[in-house]
Amino acid sequence: MKITSTLSMLCCAIAGLAAEIPAIVYSLDPATPENFRLARELGFNTAHSYSLGRPERLDHDLAYLKRAREQGLNVMYNLNGKYWTADDKTPEQFRAHVRQLKDQPAISLWYLYDEPAIGKIPQLRKLYRVLKDETPDIPVAIAMNWTEDFTAYSGVYDIILPDVYPVTDQPFPAAPLYGLLDMSRDLLALGKPVFPVAQLFNWRVLKEQVPARGADPDKCRFPNAAELRYWLYGSAVQGCDGVGFWSFYRCLEKNRAEGLAWLKDTFAPVLREYLAWRGNGFVRRMELKRFHDSRLLGMVCRTADAEYLVLVNDWPLAQDVRNRWLEEQIGEAVLTPFGTTRKLPAEVSGGRLKIDGAVEPWETLVWKVERNNK
Repeated sequence: MKITSTLSMLCCAIAGLAAEIPAIVYSLDPATPENFRLARELGFNTAHSYSLGRPERLDHDLAYLKRAREQGLNVMYNLNGKYWTADDKTPEQFRAHVRQLKDQPAISLWYLYDEPAIGKIPQLRKLYRVLKDETPDIPVAIAMNWTEDFTAYSGVYDIILPDVYPVTDQPFPAAPLYGLLDMSRDLLALGKPVFPVAQLFNWRVLKEQVPARGADPDKCRFPNAAELRYWLYGSAVQGCDGVGFWSFYRCLEKNRAEGLAWLKDTFAPVLREYLAWRGNGFVRRMELKRFHDSRLLGMVCRTADAEYLVLVNDWPLAQDVRNRWLEEQIGEAVLTPFGTTRKLPAEVSGGRLKIDGAVEPWETLVWKVERNNK
């Protein structure tokens, strides 16, 4: 299903997708049937590849799109903006390339540029207009690492994908996970959809870059389940309606056996649980603003099937949350832990969330709500 690109309709379409919300895996390469099947089994529904976007390789791109479609995957099609913003390229050449691809049913997003420099904005604005003219029903996405100039990019995308990969060699819970959600919050304030891109690799595969981060390559690790749940549920509380992970290729590049074991044993259960919880999107969502004063993220939401209360510790220290007002969202209720949520005594009484114990560092608690209206 393609997502419409006008902003008001775009938000509605993302919230009401017939399939899962966009769960994007970057760099799904090599493009073998085995890798496409694996991505789908892990829970992803949208593929990406940096190998796409060169007009002289159109047959390669069409084969990639066909293979993805056969495995039930949409594609965030990499348009290779660096190539198309070169001085010897024109918007009309870009238009001709887009016209050869725009009717491909696998394409659900255009990926215009990967972390563009601010100097690229004038060229990107021209390419964005071509895409809106040729394919108004396909949203345009770009990725962005942190920059103070983030507001300058608002005219060249429909969806922004912020990327932060903070887990290097730190023992849990020392990695600064909050960077991704803080950046997402700032971008959401611009009024356009945000799909955070979280870490799907061990920095050991990029060991030449690790010393600059003050880390020991030999001690680097994959994110654990608590960190993954924090990114996924925390972004949902903030209002993000899609997620991405970088990258499939880097995860398996140096040690496929180790990467596969982590993907299947740690990553996939978290992503599948999250997508099962999200279902087809929220019918109602209420952010609990008062929680945020103490780096807690809270939300009451309703899906088509159930109502949930979500609490995310947005900090690497345990927090005592014994008695919190729920801002008149729930009066009395029984709380049942969802998925792998830790089973600690919790209830809603007198309009307050009452928990017997502390919320652990980066911990995510999701409860199914059964209201008592008596």
